[in-house]
Amino acid sequence: MKNIILENKKKFVIILIAILLIICAIVGVFMYHKYQRQKELDTYTIQITTYHDSFSNTDDRSKKIEVLQNISKDFTSYNKTDTPLNEIIQQYNDEIGTMKSYFTSEYEKTISDNTLDNLEEITDKESINTAKSNLSALAETITSETDTVCTEEEALTYTDSINTLITSYENRITAIEEQEKREAEEKAKKEAEEEAKRQATQQASSSNNYNSSGSSSGGSSSGGSSGGNTSSSSSGGRYQTGTSWYEDENGRTEYQEYSDGS
Repeated sequence: MKNIILENKKKFVIILIAILLIICAIVGVFMYHKYQRQKELDTYTIQITTYHDSFSNTDDRSKKIEVLQNISKDFTSYNKTDTPLNEIIQQYNDEIGTMKSYFTSEYEKTISDNTLDNLEEITDKESINTAKSNLSALAETITSETDTVCTEEEALTYTDSINTLITSYENRITAIEEQEKREAEEKAKKEAEEEAKRQATQQASSSNNYNSSGSSSGGSSSGGSSGGNTSSSSSGGRYQTGTSWYEDENGRTEYQEYSDGS
C-alpha cells in the first residue's frame, strides 16, 4: 500500500513538473514574441522619426521630396513582410500623410493666390500673365510629383482646376487686346480727322488772305466803263487780282488784271 502511494506521489510530481515546464515554455515563447515585437516597433519608430526630422529640418523642397520618396519606399517594403505590425503601419501612414499635406497645401495656396477675382474688370495684362505663368509652373510641378505627393486622380483634379483658370485668363487677355486695338484704331481715325480739319482750316485761311490782297489792289479803270467785277485766283506765283469791263463803239471788253501787273 505504501509503495502504491509513493508511486502515485512520484507520478504527481512528474506531472506537476511537466505542467510547470510547459507553462514556462509558453510564457517564454510569449515573452520572446513580445520582446521581438517591441524590438521591431522600437526599430521602425526610430527609423520613422529619423525621416520626420530630416523632412522638418530642411527648407530645400527637392530634399523634402526625396525624404518623402524614401519613406514611401520603406513603407511599401514593410507592408510586404509576413506579419507587419498595425502600430508601425499607422505610424507610417501618419508621417507620410503629414509630409504629403505639406505639398498639397502648397498646391492649394498657389492656386488660391493666383485666382483673380472680378476678372472681367481687370485691364492689366501683366498681372493676368503673371498669374497664368505661376499656374502653368504649378501644373508642371504637380505632374512631376504625381505618385509621390498625390495619386493620378488627385493630380487630375488639381490640373483640371488650373487649366480652367488658365483658359479664362487667356480669354480675358484676348478681350483686352481686342479692346486696345479698337481704341487705337479709333484714336488714329480721330487724329486723322482732326488733322484733315486743321489742314482745311489752314487752306481756307490762306485763300482768304489771297482774296483780301486781291480786293485791295484791284479796282475799276477809267474810260467809259459800265460796272465792274473783281476776283482773285492763283496760278503758281502769279494770280489774278481783278477784272474790269469797258464799253465803247466796238462793244463790251473784259480786262483781267494779275499780280505781276499784266
